[in-house]
Amino acid sequence: MSEKYFIKDTALKDKQNDKFHHFDFVKNLKKIIEEHNPPFNIALIGKWGVGKSSIINLLKTELNGKEEYKVHEINAWKYENDSLKKAFLKNLWKTLNKEQDVSIFENYKNWFRKILIESKQHEESKGFKDTLKGFLPFVYVLTVIWGISSLFFVILFLLFDSLTTFITTKNFHIDLLKSINFFKDKIWIPLGIPPFFALFMGFLNSAIQNKRTDIQMLRPIETADEYEELFKEEINNYKKKNPNFKKLVVVVDDLDRLSPKKVVDALDAIKAFVDVDECIFIVTCDEEILIQAVEKKRLNKTFDDLDGQLFLDKLFQFKLSLPPIIESDMKDYAQKLAEQEVPDLVRMCNGQFSEIIKVLIHPEVTTPRQVKKLLNIFANNMLIAKGREDGSRKLENELITGIKGIKFLAKLSVLQSDYNDIYTALIKNYNLLEDVVEIYNGDAGSIKKYDELYRFFNKKEEKLVLKNDYQGLINFLIMTQHISVDNISPFIYLGQNAVGLLAGDENQRQIRRNLISGNEKGVINYLEKENADTISLLVLEEIENTYGDDLPFVIKASYQIINFIPDNRKREFANKISIKLQEVSIEALRAWQIDSKNLYSIYNLAESRQGAKNVILYVLKNLFAENESWMSKTGKPLNKEDFINSSLELVNILLNNEKELDNEIQLVIKNFIKNSKEQYSSFPFERIYELYQTNKILFDDYFGLSFYQQLINYISDNKDKGEIIKPFVETLYQIIPSIKKNHYDSLIESLPLILGINKNITANIIPMVDVNSINEESATKILVAIMNIKIEEEDSKLNSIINFLYKIPFTIYEDEEIDLFKEFDNFVYNVLPTKQHSTMPLLIQLVNKLTSIEANYFGKLSKLFNYLKEQCIQVDIYDNFILETNRYFTENQRVALFNHINKGVLYGTFDVNVTDRTYSLYSQLIKNKENHDQIKGSIHQGIDYFSNNVYQNNVDWAYNFLNFLPLTVDIIDKSKLNMFINIARNHMSSYPDLMIKGLRCVGGSISTSDVKECISQVINTANNDTNKIDAHDFLNQVSANISEEDGNLEQYAKFLVENIHVSPTRFLNSIKNNLVTMSDENFMILMKEIFELNNDTITINKSIILVTLEKFFNSTESKKNLLAQIIEEFNLKIVKEFFLDPMDNRIYILEELIKTLPNKSDKLKQQLIRIIGNYKDELNIKYIAELFASAFNTFNDEEINAIYDDILTLYSGYRFFKSKSIVAAQIVPLLRRVNSDNKYKVLEIAKNFGLEIVFKQARQNKQLSEMESETVREVFNLRK
Repeated sequence: MSEKYFIKDTALKDKQNDKFHHFDFVKNLKKIIEEHNPPFNIALIGKWGVGKSSIINLLKTELNGKEEYKVHEINAWKYENDSLKKAFLKNLWKTLNKEQDVSIFENYKNWFRKILIESKQHEESKGFKDTLKGFLPFVYVLTVIWGISSLFFVILFLLFDSLTTFITTKNFHIDLLKSINFFKDKIWIPLGIPPFFALFMGFLNSAIQNKRTDIQMLRPIETADEYEELFKEEINNYKKKNPNFKKLVVVVDDLDRLSPKKVVDALDAIKAFVDVDECIFIVTCDEEILIQAVEKKRLNKTFDDLDGQLFLDKLFQFKLSLPPIIESDMKDYAQKLAEQEVPDLVRMCNGQFSEIIKVLIHPEVTTPRQVKKLLNIFANNMLIAKGREDGSRKLENELITGIKGIKFLAKLSVLQSDYNDIYTALIKNYNLLEDVVEIYNGDAGSIKKYDELYRFFNKKEEKLVLKNDYQGLINFLIMTQHISVDNISPFIYLGQNAVGLLAGDENQRQIRRNLISGNEKGVINYLEKENADTISLLVLEEIENTYGDDLPFVIKASYQIINFIPDNRKREFANKISIKLQEVSIEALRAWQIDSKNLYSIYNLAESRQGAKNVILYVLKNLFAENESWMSKTGKPLNKEDFINSSLELVNILLNNEKELDNEIQLVIKNFIKNSKEQYSSFPFERIYELYQTNKILFDDYFGLSFYQQLINYISDNKDKGEIIKPFVETLYQIIPSIKKNHYDSLIESLPLILGINKNITANIIPMVDVNSINEESATKILVAIMNIKIEEEDSKLNSIINFLYKIPFTIYEDEEIDLFKEFDNFVYNVLPTKQHSTMPLLIQLVNKLTSIEANYFGKLSKLFNYLKEQCIQVDIYDNFILETNRYFTENQRVALFNHINKGVLYGTFDVNVTDRTYSLYSQLIKNKENHDQIKGSIHQGIDYFSNNVYQNNVDWAYNFLNFLPLTVDIIDKSKLNMFINIARNHMSSYPDLMIKGLRCVGGSISTSDVKECISQVINTANNDTNKIDAHDFLNQVSANISEEDGNLEQYAKFLVENIHVSPTRFLNSIKNNLVTMSDENFMILMKEIFELNNDTITINKSIILVTLEKFFNSTESKKNLLAQIIEEFNLKIVKEFFLDPMDNRIYILEELIKTLPNKSDKLKQQLIRIIGNYKDELNIKYIAELFASAFNTFNDEEINAIYDDILTLYSGYRFFKSKSIVAAQIVPLLRRVNSDNKYKVLEIAKNFGLEIVFKQARQNKQLSEMESETVREVFNLRK
């Protein structure tokens, strides 16, 4: 036997199943029918589903088989689109003619023809002419129709081709021709053939049969009387066939299911037949529906004065009303009905069916039909859920069909059946049931929050009042309020999505509880332990399906888990959060519990960013304003440092991703950084600075001028904190180029503040500034600022500062508030270097710039001047300063300066320790004519002291004074100069050193008449190295007066040559430069003097020695003799290095010298052999052969011993070739001339030169003694 779960909603057919005692009404109906003669009408009144159809079925059973009764039933709903009067007659005929054998359709068709059509058919003979005459009118009509149709299609094609040509630029004529051909082939002929063919076939058939049928359509039945007559006629026909027939019971069912118009039409139809004697109408209906229909549309004008109730009272003589069924009876009915009809459904509920019935059969269930509907919906849901649980496809086992779930499923089944609008809304808002009850109980809070619930409530005076139509709903919800589940989604969809199924409902419920509690850690635990992708989908579902007060907590928790969501879900996750944020009040979000990085992550990932953006703006606003209601993540109030840290954390994250930020977020951050609002002013700049450090690339867009101004103020306020502000200063250097580019005027305005902080900052910033763009006012302010800088040491930074000040167009003026001159004086005084430094010339420039503005300005720099005056006599670092600025000295300053520095020149105040400083200062100051009077006065006074022989008492002063004469000689009066020269000449023999030095100091100024005598006197008097140097220098000064014509050239030359040792370089230069020629005697003296010097001196002066020797060697006419003398007298290394190597024509001179050898000494020959050994490859072999021949001709044992080793070393393997005969002629005699020891040496020399053959021949020719011959054989290894 198959299982049964569903109950068909059918009317009762027997009394055995009459659970609600419907038969009581059947008996009453039967009594009315039996007791009264028709015609009359009965209204069986009751709501849908209370059993009206069942009562009719039972009545039909009671009347069945009785000949006096005939029951005719019509379902008005079935014929809603047809005329009910016609449908009634049609169905009546079927009822009254069931016993006929012919088909119902044919009988009905013939009967209907009787009603509507009158036809006559007869046969007659026709001639061809008559037949054709009858056929021609049809031909004419068809031809006209065919022509009109053809014209229509032609016009249609013409319009189509015109439109095609306009759009596609095709050729209209070609398209039109194609269309005409198509019309002719495909449409025109077929359009005419079928009608004509059909007409022809009809004509042919008529002609063959010779029959004619005349058919005449009668006018339609329009009045109630006409329908009544037809009805009576059919009744009378039935009575004739059934003589016992007395009453026709007509049952009209489902009238109240029609539209209001059709309800009225149906009542009108009933009214048409009410006067038929045999007819009893029983109408089943919901009286309220009929009344509403009649009220909406009156039947006709005669009933305008009647309302619906009065109309029905007149139409129906009897009314039987069915009362509602008691709820307990309905529950009992449902229980028994299910146990009887669908026992498998009961068993499926695992003993819970009685509890299910309590839920399903709620107080608003009043009809059996409603019971069956609820049971069927529940069965449908139960079967689907059970199947999906068992199959493990969509649901966990017993998730829905378990003890708790099955009751909630029954609750949802009621909503599906009886309150479908709230069930539909529930799909969108899982909290809807709780929200409706909360609003009804007055616990809802904000009305705005429940805007979507207006369909169930009316708004009255800011309150929501339940609509009357939903009173049953609220009763049901309150009754079942205890029946709930954590996750409604599986019950609505009768399944879990893949996520819920994979995660498990318990996990899903726990995750939901975590989410609505705002407990992100609980969700994170699941994400870390379970399948993260599945858990992510669960969370997404919860976000989507959460509303009301829970939504802020869910969103807050969802924010916090974004970094645990798999990457493939993050964008969807963020989108969902951002969209749902627009449904919630941000104030309820507890945004202070959301991590900054998560705030940005959601914003960045979301495609629809508005919601996420609003949260970020809200958080920024509260953090920047240090809102007292803002909390830490643990719910504690934030202190100032907490606000700062939180603000920086969020802003840093946002700026690190600046390109993704919305303009509104960017603007808020910019205003915060710029300190544009008073509420931001308490935010410490150090923290803004930290923000910059991590976002330097955004300086122009976010920090800019405002940050720069805050930065310089901060540095200025903390300039004494050294290392603390160091990084801030570095930042200043980094951003100034940008400020210069974008805010140059502001940069210039800020320079006085920046440049007055310290030297390092000033030095590093000024290269970034274009001095040409600084006006005089700004320049003066800058000067004042820099003058207040503390200068601790001189360095390149100070140089750049002073150079900068020099370039800017400052001015100094009298000021009541500040003495600018004094400030400038102090500044220069403070920055004056204490040792020689590159700062000095720059500082000089700066002072000169000031004093060039007005000459007397230097007179106001008293501190600077006094310092220079005191220091100049001790150190030289200020000499240039004095040199460059003394032209601006006032007269008093000039006098004061010379009074101070004359200690090194004046006899009375002489201080030997400052003489050099006085000399140096004089050498500078004398360049300025304004100082000449002061200098000249001091020198004249010194000469006067000389004339009084004071020098005899203080020789130190005298020597130092003389040093000033060369410096000042050009400004000394002539009389004073001549006085001094006479003193020197007169006292030279007594004080040669002092007086020769005196003449040297003024030598260039001695008159021509006196100078010649002075030259001779000085040369003759100079007697030591000291005065010889002074003499030398004096002679150089007056060298123009030394010549052969003056008769002092030779004396001068000899002085120079004989005293080279005194100062080699000095004297050699004088010899080279002042002498043109030199005698051989002086040349040899010169050579002797030079090469008696120590080697270091010779090395130092080598270049000048070479030039000097070359000059005077080339000037002699007897070069060969001089060279021979030099070679014979001096070391060969000197000869080679200082004569032959530098000499371009050395080979020529050597060859010429060889030619003169017969007349030269053996010593010279030995030296030549040694010298030429270094140049043998350059000389002609013949000359070398002659050299050796000349030497061998005169050499004896002593010379052979001296030269033997040098020959073998310098001439190893040397060959004379064709010139060997020259040597051969002298070498054999040499052998015979020397002793036995030297004979071996001679033979070794011969062997070296390849002269063995010479001695072989001499041996053969008996030119040698036996001993000599044996020596030759031995040396040359000859046979005996």
